[in-house]
Amino acid sequence: MGERVEKLKASSAARRRATEERIFETIRTIEAEIAKDGWYPENNGALTRTEVCRRAGIGSSTLRNEHHRKTRDLVDEWLHQLSLRSPTTVKAAKVTTVQKIEWYEGVIRQVSAEVQKISVEMEKLRAENVSLRLQLKASNELGKKVIEMGSRRSIND
Repeated sequence: MGERVEKLKASSAARRRATEERIFETIRTIEAEIAKDGWYPENNGALTRTEVCRRAGIGSSTLRNEHHRKTRDLVDEWLHQLSLRSPTTVKAAKVTTVQKIEWYEGVIRQVSAEVQKISVEMEKLRAENVSLRLQLKASNELGKKVIEMGSRRSIND
């Protein structure tokens, strides 16, 4: 009788591991689909524990079984985390996409404003540079000894 019980336990454990592997493989597949498409592409975007079971090819009641409590809790936590970080429906994905576009447009406007400010400042500096060069040239023509800042040598040398 003991040998038969051990075989049943081993068989049950093997089935449980196989079920868990199917579920985790399904989760990896779903993650890849969401990464590729931006939302969950099946079941009108509705992603539930039952949908995970359907995709894994197991009955929806499987995870309600006490033997699969740990797996059920992991699936439920994954679904919760997924709902927080990415849209699963087309509508939610569009809203998220619009929000991202609006954010990028705002960043582009800020960068563009900074570029404009820098361009104006650069033009002022160029005009000042031209003015200073003209003053330097005029000073040299009057015979004044002026030191060039870049090389630290006298221009009249």
